[in-house]
Amino acid sequence: MKQILLTNDDGYNSPGLLALLKELKKLGDVTVVAPDRQRSALGHTLNFRYPVRVETKEEGEGYRIYAADGSPTDCVMLGICHFVQPKPDLVVSGVNDGPNLAYDITYSGTVAGALEGCIYGISSMAVSIGDHRFKDFQPSARLTGQIAKKILENPLPAGVFFNVNIPALPLEEIKGFRFTFQGKSIYKPGVEKRRDPRGREYYWIMGEYPRWEDAEGSDYHALSRGYVSITPLSITSTHRDFLDDKERIIKELENFDLIKDVNR
Repeated sequence: MKQILLTNDDGYNSPGLLALLKELKKLGDVTVVAPDRQRSALGHTLNFRYPVRVETKEEGEGYRIYAADGSPTDCVMLGICHFVQPKPDLVVSGVNDGPNLAYDITYSGTVAGALEGCIYGISSMAVSIGDHRFKDFQPSARLTGQIAKKILENPLPAGVFFNVNIPALPLEEIKGFRFTFQGKSIYKPGVEKRRDPRGREYYWIMGEYPRWEDAEGSDYHALSRGYVSITPLSITSTHRDFLDDKERIIKELENFDLIKDVNR
């Protein structure tokens, strides 16, 4: 029996997670370890300064649901180290209520859950729906189940995980799957200064909803045209082109008298 660990950043009882649980039960034994409340935009946060408490919420045939007062990263670590033995064959994070495209993935707790699974050498994927206003998670769950089945049959290479974005459309209107690259987000940040009832200043971090560059082959390009975007991500952030061209770059830096001794 395949072992599947399911998490998210919207909470253990969110509609997206529960719809996905129903589909993943068809593929194996599913253990849900997810936050006990909304934990969006925490990124790859790991709590090690205070204890993480876990409560059993539900157990049934082929599944168990645990709620933890920690981040999605905490939940995946808990699942791998304690609640799923032997370790999972697959980690799935989602279905997130809204897209995770382009630069958004650096903030995303959903993507961080899959990243944590990948770090432990487990095939992992993050899944998001393309529009937070679309509340029918069944199409996303069905398609995620198809991708999960393929991954269980053919595990992902070490150090690679999937970021999947599914159009907010009925199943029959989704055109298919496309492998894509991570695109670019366009942000307009904002911070509003306010005062509480006692006159003390505080700041509310805001900003407009991001826009995305419509580059052909990107995650946004596929999603906006009705295709499921599957972006293979790496846990390694090294800029290889820089290293390949390091001799020229080192020489330019030396001309500015910035580097005296560089390992060549």
